Amino acid sequence: LGEIEVLQYLYLDHNYLVGFIPPKLSRQNSVLEEIWLQNNLLSGTLPAALADLNNLVNLYIDGNKFTGTVPRDLCSSKLNADFFLDVDDSVKRDYCDSVACPVGHVADEGVFPCIPCEDRYYNPYLGRIGHCIDMNQRDILEIFHKSTGGNHWSKSDWEVEDSFLCTFTGVKCDNNNHVISIKLKGMGLIGQIPEEIGFLRYLQELDLSDNELTGYLPSDLRWAPLEFLDVSGNKLRGVIPPTLCLKAGINDNGEGGDYNCENIACPAGTYSSLGRRSSRIHCIPCRNGVGNLGAKGCLSSTGSYAVQTAMSTAEKFFLTMFLLGSLVLLPLCLIGKFGKDRVGAVFGLRVDEIPESDDKDMIEDLYHTVKAQNGISSSVDNHSQKVIRRKTEHLQEEQDSLMYATTDNSKDDNSPDYSDDYDAAAAAGGGPTSHYRPDIDGYSSGGSSHSLNSRQSSQGSHASSSSNGKDKKSRRKTKIIVTDDETQMFSTDSKKMLYAGRLEMEKEDYISQKPPSKQNDLLSDDVPKERSTKELWLDVPSI
Repeated sequence: LGEIEVLQYLYLDHNYLVGFIPPKLSRQNSVLEEIWLQNNLLSGTLPAALADLNNLVNLYIDGNKFTGTVPRDLCSSKLNADFFLDVDDSVKRDYCDSVACPVGHVADEGVFPCIPCEDRYYNPYLGRIGHCIDMNQRDILEIFHKSTGGNHWSKSDWEVEDSFLCTFTGVKCDNNNHVISIKLKGMGLIGQIPEEIGFLRYLQELDLSDNELTGYLPSDLRWAPLEFLDVSGNKLRGVIPPTLCLKAGINDNGEGGDYNCENIACPAGTYSSLGRRSSRIHCIPCRNGVGNLGAKGCLSSTGSYAVQTAMSTAEKFFLTMFLLGSLVLLPLCLIGKFGKDRVGAVFGLRVDEIPESDDKDMIEDLYHTVKAQNGISSSVDNHSQKVIRRKTEHLQEEQDSLMYATTDNSKDDNSPDYSDDYDAAAAAGGGPTSHYRPDIDGYSSGGSSHSLNSRQSSQGSHASSSSNGKDKKSRRKTKIIVTDDETQMFSTDSKKMLYAGRLEMEKEDYISQKPPSKQNDLLSDDVPKERSTKELWLDVPSI
């Protein structure tokens, strides 16, 4: 304001201003004539530099929280002269009283004539209006009770007459019956914090948190020897009075030379879990910049509180580690319970990135799940679906079981020996080149010769080589391979392939499920996939 060269009149009375009068307001060559600052919450002392305002005619500063004395350079008959036009010149008066009544005095308008305070009352401020402050403990508690809606507290016995004040709810006294602690957290307090509470001369703790208090935080709390102050979680507005910010001892304020208003309460528009700053917790700005003094959360756009908590650096670290650990452990737990295939589909993995599974049903479920879920279908392309089908078909082929049987027959000496033919075929990497295929129950296989796959050939070759040099009467292994088309039986002695047909159980199932026109076509691709693949151990006579 002092930089405004054309500033002539400054009227800021009745505005709940908090803080000090800036010395720069009184710059040289200023044209300022009137300063009205009465009835605010200003504190500190009157700057002596105001006397440098040569054009100053009126200075009204009564009704504030100024301390000290009025600078003598301001005490002039010309200052506020129009306010004393009705005063007889014969009346002796101190011209400083025309600016503000001194400490320990009171007046109807804060200026001359000033009246001294009576016993048991006190006034530490300049220009006090109305009355001096009652210093009696019980009277102060009664004023506090009425000012904060004591009749609506959730629990209170403060209104009981002739009761001992040290037994009041939330009140604690020392051995001399001096009130040293008041704790009324969450008691339903409403209204404003009265200035008188700061004049409890032995008060060390004051906890008024989590109530519905409104108004401003009184700077009068600087007079109490407070070590702990908590006004968080209320609806207080304004700023922290600078005189409280400069007071050592409250919530460790001033420790190590650190004087900070946030040690008293978080400024409006910021918040923390405590409603103030501590060694590990700091006040964090709200996104919308809206909030009350000492807030534990930020006000939403609708005016309601969205409770938030502030975290220290250590708390943020542990939370981050917890979330990372959860991201790692969650898929492992899901895989353990549901399998890799389904978990891969849920997390959007490509199918070719999923390890093969021995469970056909699980892969089929994966295919249908990926196909049905729109959210994942974009990440599973046509190539992936083809891979799924190939995996399903490949797994179906592997599930066509290989059955093993044992023969307990001796070889007929007159039976033909096909060992040379079979050995040659096995050495060439194939199986027998022809089949003997008799009708079974009137059904004809109607098929042509089939070659064995490499796996069957290697097994047949191994069976042939392992039988050399053994006794013809001994018990020998015979492998029955049940494929989609036929049952083939290989004897390691006879080396002769016989067509045994399908199991009766399989045949009945197939016939019952096939259309009438295709009942005899047992090799058709329309045969249902669901067929028996049981292992049998049979005693088959050697031919």
